[in-house]
Amino acid sequence: ANHRSGDDSCRRVWLLALGAGVPRGTGSERPIRHIDVAPTVAQILGVKMECEGKALGELAI
Repeated sequence: ANHRSGDDSCRRVWLLALGAGVPRGTGSERPIRHIDVAPTVAQILGVKMECEGKALGELAI
């Protein structure tokens, strides 16, 4: 990938969540961006975080 590209595919990531409280078979049809990972982890940990990314509500425990 060329990270200086304006191509949106350079900003998408593959994410796998496992563990107690993560519902089996949960998925998301929307593209997951690297900036969505930190707010998702913060939401799971109960930490408020202001940032551009959006938490993946599908993984809310």
